[in-house]
Amino acid sequence: MKKTLAILLSCVLMVGLLAACGSDSSSTAPASTPDSTAVASTPESTPDATAGGSKIGVSMNSADEFRSSWLSAFTTQAEAAGYTVISTNADSSEDKQISDIESMIQQEIDIAVVHAFSADGIVPALDALETAGIPAILVDFEVNADNFITRVADEQYTCGVIQGEYVNEWLAEDDTRTANVGYIVGLYAMDAAMPRMYGFFETCTAAVNTAEGEGGWSADGAMSLTEDWLQAHPDMNVFVAMSDEMALGCIQALKAAGKDMDEVLVLGIDGSEEGLRAVQAGELDCTAARDVNMEAKVALETVGKILAGESVEKQIEPMALTAVSINNVDQFI
Repeated sequence: MKKTLAILLSCVLMVGLLAACGSDSSSTAPASTPDSTAVASTPESTPDATAGGSKIGVSMNSADEFRSSWLSAFTTQAEAAGYTVISTNADSSEDKQISDIESMIQQEIDIAVVHAFSADGIVPALDALETAGIPAILVDFEVNADNFITRVADEQYTCGVIQGEYVNEWLAEDDTRTANVGYIVGLYAMDAAMPRMYGFFETCTAAVNTAEGEGGWSADGAMSLTEDWLQAHPDMNVFVAMSDEMALGCIQALKAAGKDMDEVLVLGIDGSEEGLRAVQAGELDCTAARDVNMEAKVALETVGKILAGESVEKQIEPMALTAVSINNVDQFI
């Protein structure tokens, strides 16, 4: 049923492909880190005369598959261009992220690239960077502060729009269908990610918000939440997650419960390697896929410009979002 869905998003929401040219460690990504995601372009890094001897501190908010892939891509490109990368993982803790950044300041980094966990919680760390005279670049989420140079990110809201448009198309295919939605939030405390949910529900206005809850950005958390929903809401038939990793956990619960995957929709965000495989298998219906290599490339180019004393816009969009479904997934694997 759903595998024949003619999704217009591949054309309408091909954001960027036409307009363009989302555990603690103080080292680069581990060897087991996946290094490819949805739109698997491999842009070459451009050596920069300012790179020699420059240290880039990268503060990650967590280490799920997508963020690990981003870090791997960024580190590979940065080191090829002559930079040294010092990275940390806050493991979804605003206190740890502050401590991580304070530690990187002591290591005399020249610039900080920050994937903020909390819009408010990151403020003391940005203040510390400003006091130390170290420029900061944000990647992904917005923050409740203005003392950073630029934010490199496509809008979180657009990810939800991609998911909402997919469900709209599915509903339009058969007017007897209803969308009884279970929405899986990463963490409510990560308020900067909430536009993903707003984008979905403001786009898919026909959706019935049956339930929502936290999956903790993990497959296990989403699986447990879905198991509870299947007991409490037997009519739930659309499962929307803020990340592919949580969508995969949802799929595990649905399959374990004997659900016909052709009779439910599951949607994710990121376009992780495992997520794309699930799309190809007909289990994950759609993901708002992010080109991890392009995102890393644009962030690194921005680092180079700032270190060279060039001015940059306050908001830079990599234009790296694509709706991926069964209709086009083979282009990205």
